Amino acid sequence: MFKILIVDDSAADREAYIRFLRQDTDHDYVYFEAESGMEGIQFYKAERPDCVLLDYLLPDIDGAQVVTELRRLEEHVPIVILTGHGSDQVAKDTMAKGAQDYLVKGVITASAMRRVVNNTIERIQLFRKITDQNKELKKEIEERIDAQKKLQAYTKELEIARDIAQEASREKSNFLANMSHEIRTPMNGVIGMTELMLNTQLTEKQMKYAKTIYNSGEVLLGIINNILDFSKIEAGELKLLSETVVLNDIAKASVELMTPNAEKNKNILKLEYNPDQPYKVMSDSLRLSQVFNNLIGNAVKFTKDGTVTVRISEVSRQRDQVTVLFEFIDTGVGIAADKMDKMFGHFVQAEMSTTKTFGGTGLGLAICQRLVGLMGSVIKIDSELGKGSRFYFELTLPTA
Repeated sequence: MFKILIVDDSAADREAYIRFLRQDTDHDYVYFEAESGMEGIQFYKAERPDCVLLDYLLPDIDGAQVVTELRRLEEHVPIVILTGHGSDQVAKDTMAKGAQDYLVKGVITASAMRRVVNNTIERIQLFRKITDQNKELKKEIEERIDAQKKLQAYTKELEIARDIAQEASREKSNFLANMSHEIRTPMNGVIGMTELMLNTQLTEKQMKYAKTIYNSGEVLLGIINNILDFSKIEAGELKLLSETVVLNDIAKASVELMTPNAEKNKNILKLEYNPDQPYKVMSDSLRLSQVFNNLIGNAVKFTKDGTVTVRISEVSRQRDQVTVLFEFIDTGVGIAADKMDKMFGHFVQAEMSTTKTFGGTGLGLAICQRLVGLMGSVIKIDSELGKGSRFYFELTLPTA
């Protein structure tokens, strides 16, 4: 149902307009009548009609003034101006101020009034809908701008916190590196002097004590070296070399080095590779050896009366590079499924009891993972608790 406000000081004219509109069977209207401009303005404020039929000549203020007042309430006002003969220009001027259409008194027909009123209503409803949508859009934009500002502020806070954390991490790594250097120098002296002492005439008890000092020093030096390497990697100071490397030779050297430890645990340590394919590539021999020694040593340490297999195999080859798969397989204690994701964290071992039983700092695998990461790959694990583990990774290396 549409609200129609008729502002005209002639009761007969108002009655005629209502009669015309009642002939419209497609729409229902409710009517409000005002005899003056000010009365019409008050009705408009109270009812917000869908269309205003406004006589231009009123006893208090003219139609142009009414239009101006109503425009202060609403940008698009649903006004149809009613003028007399010869007042077309007046009506057009009033429309320029905001009225939607006009009709000439004396020649108004019922169909013309219904058409103009309905067109005005449709136009104003569209304007109001667009206005409401614009308000909602403006509100949404303002909310998004506000959210973006908050996000930018939060991002800035995160960046500051990240920078502080990174700086703290660098300082920690530098401290560890410096302390490792400082400790390693006297430790080398202890190991060196103990080794010299072992070559002198000692009683059986003195020899036992000296060997304990020497072995403990070697273990401590290994821990210091791990901390030093880890701190260098964390600080971004460790750079890989690019030199000619024969992968089979590195594997053989590591297996030979770890064989005594394997025999102590009554393990069989095997190396499987293609002797006709030595894999001569460009890489960092020292860091590759470090990864091999750590992974083989780890497998040997956690295996008793079992087998440790080191396997090198080719995955693919192109003209100037080769992709090689490295596998380190043991029949040891294995790793629980819920612990495998934590294996490469620093200072982490699968179980707290592991440190007491097998020793170690939990840095070896973390260093290996980071070194292999610097080489462009990642170490993966397949394991079953009580049956053993398989550590493996692929490297794509330039051929030498």
